[in-house]
Amino acid sequence: MANSTKTQCCAVKTKLLPTLGVGLASGLLTLIDPAKMRSSTRTTLCIATGTLVGGSIWFGTGQDPDTKHNIKLRSGMTLLLSALGYASTKMGFALDAKIHQGLVKRGITNPRTLMAVGAAILTVGSYLLEPQSTEEPAVALKEPTESGTPSSETIV
Repeated sequence: MANSTKTQCCAVKTKLLPTLGVGLASGLLTLIDPAKMRSSTRTTLCIATGTLVGGSIWFGTGQDPDTKHNIKLRSGMTLLLSALGYASTKMGFALDAKIHQGLVKRGITNPRTLMAVGAAILTVGSYLLEPQSTEEPAVALKEPTESGTPSSETIV
């Protein structure tokens, strides 16, 4: 029992520093007011997000033997999730503006600072609340063939 508690404590400590870094980055990025950006900059950010999401899906599904040769499935997933990435970024800008305006209406003189602190706290909290994985990552070993070269079959 005591050993389990010690292991959990060490796991939280090793996760804490990167989590604080991500929280700090989240807070600093929130200080940037999208309403002060040019419309073309906001549109470019939306397109870039959609493109990165789509690229991740396309290349990620290309590694899976079940979906590697199913071009229709990969194309559909890529298109759908690219559009979702674009739309979620656009809606995020709209939500940011609503929160900013709501805080100004309530008399907050510097709403970006409050929003940045809130974003950092929410980011750190969500990372720390994520359950710890107790499993070792799976290592794929390839079986050599008679000629000594690895085969395409994977053993996990």
